[in-house]
Amino acid sequence: MKTQAALCGSQSGLLRLPRALRPASCLEALCLSQLSSRQPIPQDVLLLRHKASSSNSKRRSSVATAAARQPAAAAAVAVEERIEEKELHVEASEAYLAYAMSVIVGRALPDVRDGLKPVHRRILFAMHELGISHSKPFKKCARVVGEVLGKYHPHGDTAVYDALVRLAQDFSMQLPLVSGQGNFGSLDDDPPAAMRYTECRLSSAAEELLLADLEADTVEFATTFDASQEEPLVLPAKVPHLLVNGTQGIAVGIATKIPPHNLREVVAALRALVEQPDISTAQLMRHIPAPDFPTGGELIVGTETAAAYETGNGSVVLRATGHIEYEGSSGKKRGSSTKGKKGAAAAAAGEAAEGAAAAAAAAAGGKALVVFTEMPYQVCKADLVQRIAELVEAKTLDGIADVRDESDRTGVRLVVEVKRGFSPELVLNQLYKNTRLQLRFAPRIASYTLCAGGTGIWCAVQSPRVALVNGVPRSLTLKACLQHFLDFRITTIYNVALVNGVPRSLTLKACLQHFLDFRITTIQRRAQHRLGKATARMHLVDGLLAALAQLDEVVQAIRAAPDGAAARTALTSRFGLSGAQAEAVLGMTLRRLTGLEAGKLREEQQQLAATITDLQDLLASQQRQLQVVLTEAQAVADKHGTPRRSRIVEVSPEAAQLSEEDVVPNTPSLLTVSSRGFIKRMPSAAWEAQKRGGKAGKSVGKLRDNDAMEEVLTLMAHDTLLFLSARGRAHSVKAYRVPEASRAASGSAISQVLGLPAPEPFPALLPVSSFDEQGATLVMATSAGGIKRTPLAAFSSIQRNGLAAIKLPEGEQLAAGGLAAEGSTVVLASSDGMLAHFAADCVRCSGRAAGSMKGIKIKPGQHLVAMAVLPPDVASQVKAQAAAAKKADAEEAAADAEAEADDSSILQEAGSSSPRSGRDEFTGPWLLMVSSRGVGKRVPLSEVPIKVGRGLKGSIGMKLDAGDSLAMALLVHSKDDDVVMASRQGLMARCRAADVRILGRTAKGVKVLALNEGDEVQTVAVVPAEHKTALA
Repeated sequence: MKTQAALCGSQSGLLRLPRALRPASCLEALCLSQLSSRQPIPQDVLLLRHKASSSNSKRRSSVATAAARQPAAAAAVAVEERIEEKELHVEASEAYLAYAMSVIVGRALPDVRDGLKPVHRRILFAMHELGISHSKPFKKCARVVGEVLGKYHPHGDTAVYDALVRLAQDFSMQLPLVSGQGNFGSLDDDPPAAMRYTECRLSSAAEELLLADLEADTVEFATTFDASQEEPLVLPAKVPHLLVNGTQGIAVGIATKIPPHNLREVVAALRALVEQPDISTAQLMRHIPAPDFPTGGELIVGTETAAAYETGNGSVVLRATGHIEYEGSSGKKRGSSTKGKKGAAAAAAGEAAEGAAAAAAAAAGGKALVVFTEMPYQVCKADLVQRIAELVEAKTLDGIADVRDESDRTGVRLVVEVKRGFSPELVLNQLYKNTRLQLRFAPRIASYTLCAGGTGIWCAVQSPRVALVNGVPRSLTLKACLQHFLDFRITTIYNVALVNGVPRSLTLKACLQHFLDFRITTIQRRAQHRLGKATARMHLVDGLLAALAQLDEVVQAIRAAPDGAAARTALTSRFGLSGAQAEAVLGMTLRRLTGLEAGKLREEQQQLAATITDLQDLLASQQRQLQVVLTEAQAVADKHGTPRRSRIVEVSPEAAQLSEEDVVPNTPSLLTVSSRGFIKRMPSAAWEAQKRGGKAGKSVGKLRDNDAMEEVLTLMAHDTLLFLSARGRAHSVKAYRVPEASRAASGSAISQVLGLPAPEPFPALLPVSSFDEQGATLVMATSAGGIKRTPLAAFSSIQRNGLAAIKLPEGEQLAAGGLAAEGSTVVLASSDGMLAHFAADCVRCSGRAAGSMKGIKIKPGQHLVAMAVLPPDVASQVKAQAAAAKKADAEEAAADAEAEADDSSILQEAGSSSPRSGRDEFTGPWLLMVSSRGVGKRVPLSEVPIKVGRGLKGSIGMKLDAGDSLAMALLVHSKDDDVVMASRQGLMARCRAADVRILGRTAKGVKVLALNEGDEVQTVAVVPAEHKTALA
C-alpha cells in the first residue's frame, strides 16, 4: 500500500505501531520497516496519517465566522501540499543510506592522503587560521573548540575537545600534532581538565608535516556547512601520516584500526617504493618490520603481521615490557634510552651491575618482583591493576602476594610481588596470558567483498541493510545480504581509509602508493602556483624595464594624458604594454627611476627567468618531482623522527602465544570420576594418609542421588587425559582443563569437559605425558578377555567427536586400557581372582579400526576387572626376582596344579601366608589386589608366572570367599606409595602401601577398608611416592 509521511512535522504525520511492535528509537523503526522486505504493510499494523474529518469531530464554536474559517482552510491546503506519498521501505533505505554515508565519509574514516578524520583536520586548520603556531603563546582550548564549532564542525563541543586532547597526548600519538599545557589526561585513563583550563598551540611537527604550503593552492577547498567559510578537503601532508600516527574509527558497518608506525621507517619505506616501484610487501617490511607504538612495549611479529601488510587481514602481538627483580637489587627501570657509544657502554655496564645485584639479592632470599616499565598501547594502567587484583581474588592467578603502581613522572613502574616458593617466571607468563599485559593488536572487523565487475563494501549492519555493491549504494534484504556472504569471500580489514571519497581496504604498499600519488599532485599544484606567480611577476618586470628603457617618452606620455585612464591607454598603445604592465608603470615611485633600481629589476628578471625555467623543468620531470617528495619527507624525518620505541622480540609468533602449559603449574592431582559421569580434579594433599582399615575415611564430596565413585587417578596437571569409552572410542583433554574443585564439590560432567552431546561410560582414563615416545603403544582389554595393542602416536590428534580405538563385537565392551613400551609385560585379572601374565610383544600391533585377540580365558559369568601394564624396567626386575626364587615358583606351580585338579575353593585363614617366607623383605614391585568387600593384599609380581603366549586360563591370584569378587588389581612400585580406596557410597580412605600385608597368590588377604553394610569397593588408586614428595 502507499503510505503518507508528513514532512512538515505536524501531528498529521504521526507514526503509529501496535504496542508490541513499537520501537524504542527511530533506528529501530527503520529496522522494522526494512525487515518488511518491500512487502505491503497491513493497515492495522502501520498508520502514518490521521485524516481529519469534519463528520467525526465537533466544532468548538458554532459562532465562528466564515472569515475565521478561511485561514484555517488555507493552512490545511498548504500542509496537504507538503505531504509526499512514498513507500516506507524506500524512505527508510534512503534516509539510512544518507546517514551511513555521512558517517563513513564525513566523520569516522580517515583520508588516505593526510591520514586525518574531518574533525582533526578542522581542528588543525582552525588553529592555523587563528595563528596559534608553535612559536606563539598558548591559547585556551575553549577558544579553539569554539572556532571549530562555529565555523567548520557543527557537532558537540565534547567530541571536538576530546579529539583535540588526543592530538596532544604523547601516549596516544606517535607524533603529537598539538602542544598542550595543562592536564590532558594520563595512562590511567584520568580525564583531561575542562577546556576552559587547558591551553594549546600547534606543534612544530604539525606545521611542517601537514600545514606547510597550505596557501600555495596545493589542495582543494570547499565551503563549510553554512557556506560562510572555506575549508581544505585535505591537508598537504609531506609524509604518509596515515601510517605514522595511525587511526581508529567505527562507521556504519565499517571499522578501521591502523596502528602507528615509526616516522623514520615510514620515510625509508617511501624511498624504497620510489626507487623500486614494483617492490613487494616483504621488501617493504625490511624498512617497516612492524608497528611502533608510542607507549613502547614488546612486539612479536610473524606471518600474521606480514599478512596484515599484504592483505589487510592479520595482527601483531603486543605485550608490556617486564623483567624480574629481587628486593635488595638496584631496581633500575628499563626503557631509558642512551645515546652514543659511551652511553651504550654505560648502559651495558649498568645492566651487568643490575644483574649481579639481582643475583645476589636472589641468593640472599630476597622477595621476587615482576616489574613492568612499559604498557601495551591503549591499556589503562589503573584498570589493569584492578583486574590483576580481581584475578588473584578469584584464584585465576597464583603466586601473587601484592600488586602496586609505583609510576611517577620519571616513567611507568608496575610492580607485582611474588609469593615465596612460586616461580616469578611462571607468574610473569600467567600475567601475560590472563591480562591485557599481552594482547593481540587486531583490527576491528570490517567486510570487504570482491564483487563481480568491481569492488564494494558490505555494511554488516543489522537492519536496514545498506551496502556499497560495486561502488553503488544498494538497499539489501536479509536474503541478499546472506547471498553476498555466500557468494563472495569476506575478509577482515586491517587498513580501511577513504580513497577519493570511497572506503577502501589498503595494504601497506597501497597506503604508500596512494600517498605518493597525492604528494606528486600536491607538488605539481604548488609548482603551478609558484610558476603562475613568477610568470605574472616576470610580466610586470618586463614592462617596468621596457618603460625605463624609454623613460623620457613614457614620462611625456603620462604628463600629456588628462587622467589615469588616458595615461594607461597611451602606455598600452604607444609602447606595447599590457594593462597590468601599464598599471605597474603608473604605480612606480620616483625612487624606482634611479639606475640602482633599474639594476635590481634586471637582476630580478634574471632570477625570475631561472625560477620559471626550474619550475617548468620540475613540472615536466616526474623524476624531479619524486626527488622533491623524498627530500622534503627526509627533512621532516630527520627533524622529528625518533628511535623505535616498541622493541621487536626475536621469537616466533607461536612462542609468543603462550600455551596453557606455560601458565599452569605442573602439580600432581587426584582425578575422581563418578559412575554417572561427573569428574573433578583435586590436589593430592586433599587427604592425609591414615592407617589401613580406617572406617569410612573422608567423604569425596556431595555425590548426586544414585551416584557412586567410579575411578580415582593420580596424574600431573600437564598430562593429556586419554579417555577410552566402553564402546571403543578415544577422547582426549588436557588434565588442567578438568575443573579443579574442592572435596565438597560434585564435579563437572565429563560430557561437558569433552564437549560431548551425551554422557557415556569411560572404563579407562590414562594420563599421557607424551605421544611421541619411541615404541609407546596403547594396550586395551575387553570385558570378554580380549586384548589389543595400537601405537600411541595414532591418538596424538583427536578431534572433538573422538576417534575409533577398537572394533568391538556386539555385546562386548572395552574394560581397561594401559600404556606399554618395548619390553613391557601385561597382567590381566578376572573377577574370579585369576591372573594372566605375558609379554606385551605377544600381542601384535594393529590399527585403530582393528578388533581384539584373545588375552585370557574367562569362565562363564565372569569378566575382566583390571589390567596392569608393567614398564620395561619393572618387567626386567620382576624376571630377575623370579629367577632368584625358584623354590617359590615350584610352590606356585604346585598350587596352580592343585587348583586345576580340584575346582572347589580351598579355604584358608585370613592373614595366613604361603610357604614362602621373608616376603616383607621384598622391595617391590607388587600387585595390589582388593576385593569388593574390602579385603586386600600385596602379591609380589615375581610370584605371578610369565606365560609364553596369550589366551591362557591364567593362574590363581587371590582366594575369594563365596559372594566376593575381585574389584581391582593395581601395580605398586614402592612401599612408600599411598593407596586411595573409594566405595560406591562415595567414601574414600587413604593409607600407606606398607600397611597392606604381602601375601602369596593363594592367600585371601586382610581387611584394608571397613565398609558399611551394603557398600562395596568401587575403585582403588595408587599415589606414587614421588608425587607425595612434590606435595611436601
